[in-house]
Amino acid sequence: MIECDSRAHHSTWEAQREDRRRDRALAERGYAVLRVIGEDVMWNPSAVLAAVGGLLSGHRGGRRLVSRTVGVSVV
Repeated sequence: MIECDSRAHHSTWEAQREDRRRDRALAERGYAVLRVIGEDVMWNPSAVLAAVGGLLSGHRGGRRLVSRTVGVSVV
């Protein structure tokens, strides 16, 4: 899952806590969450794409990570 954070929607501690709890719940189900900032999506997309590529090609415990499309939240 990829989420794009921005100051407008993630500036409060409560919003950040909600994100971390959602990340934890997804991890319990075997999903990896890549949380990037809107600034990088707009001005450094190659770094974001490299991070996505790294996740898709990564290995955990000798097993290839499975790519599952859960949703994309762009704020």
